[in-house]
Amino acid sequence: MKNKPGSNHSFYGMRGRRPLIVSLCCMIFLLCAPGSMLGYDREWNKIGSSQIVPTITVPMEEIHRRIKGMQKPVYRKFPPADLLMVTTTLIRIEEDPELDETVALFQSVLWETEGLVAAYIELDSEECRGTYGINVRNPDREEQIKEVLGDIIEKTGASYVMILGSECVVPRPEMAIPHEGGMAFVPSDLYYIDRDDDLIVDEGLSISRLTDLFHRSTAIVSALDTAIELHISGGFTCDNKVYFIGDDYPTPPYGICDACTKVDEFLDLISSADLIWFGGHGNPYGFFNNEMVPIFNIEYMDYIDLSSHHPVILGYSSCETAVSYIYRPTLSYEFMRSGAAAFIGRTGRFGTTVGNFLDYLESGERIGDALFRGIRETVLSNPELYTPGGNQTHLYGDPTLRRRINVGKSYPPDNRAQRR
Repeated sequence: MKNKPGSNHSFYGMRGRRPLIVSLCCMIFLLCAPGSMLGYDREWNKIGSSQIVPTITVPMEEIHRRIKGMQKPVYRKFPPADLLMVTTTLIRIEEDPELDETVALFQSVLWETEGLVAAYIELDSEECRGTYGINVRNPDREEQIKEVLGDIIEKTGASYVMILGSECVVPRPEMAIPHEGGMAFVPSDLYYIDRDDDLIVDEGLSISRLTDLFHRSTAIVSALDTAIELHISGGFTCDNKVYFIGDDYPTPPYGICDACTKVDEFLDLISSADLIWFGGHGNPYGFFNNEMVPIFNIEYMDYIDLSSHHPVILGYSSCETAVSYIYRPTLSYEFMRSGAAAFIGRTGRFGTTVGNFLDYLESGERIGDALFRGIRETVLSNPELYTPGGNQTHLYGDPTLRRRINVGKSYPPDNRAQRR
């Protein structure tokens, strides 16, 4: 049977009466084609005709997908972040209705003023798993938190971690550290950013905590409000320094002791200072001089105002000043709740190991970078001597804050996440 004039059944330059059979044969050829042909354009001219069959550009993978009804593989790109605000769903047990709103405002202000991206993550939530492909199954297990947090740090490229919540929301592990022929046990959040388990904080990472009581977040909201205000104003200042250490404003006469004759002036100095350094001995509730005469304790919080100058408070010269409890207020809780920019103390009784922290802070480095750079350099200079002390030093507050050198002028945005 001849084709009607003008009719044309062709494929790959063939004329015939069975175009369907020919098409199927050619499809089999495509499926069996060698790997070297994958992804290349294929052109075939019609034999004996000046017409050209359109180029076939369908790759081999697409043919397989359509025939088998399979979806193409999806390659996920995880959202970048500079600061990870991490907590667990336990923070929702006594939820402050302002928490979500304040976190969102903080994220917006951090991006607008610093060019930094902050990600809020409840590590044991399904949202965490949906975003990062991993989550914590048991929020009481610090090893699970470390594994998941380390994975998220790797995926996002984050440099800063800020824990939100008390130790019953995100536990503070007790690290076992070789020391003087035995073992020293140090409560330490730094465990979470020691991903290679060498007992030294990883380079380029810093960690802090905003603590509260039980499962509450009211004090966390207050600390975030302080950070928001400071970012908007360009950072904290270090112009007015007050040292209650050694011969600088000694106790007595300054302080709260029975023999202290300048209590009112002492409290005014705290309220007007930009940077406060307490020395001597300490505990989770206060500071003492070398004779254990009280310098300051949390019972006097109502007599000072930290909301005007938002001082950086240094308590790392004194033992156990960074210890926090879930059931009663401590220095870290009270200082941050009342408006301090940051509080730095230690959870143990080992020596001070912050190195050149103050120099780095004065030069304009972010407080997290300055502190953990100083700690890491000190520990690396003599690991056997300084490792316990390095892991006991803790930062409360926003680790991305930094000193405002020119009042009224903020630093240029980093735009780190945008550069990735």
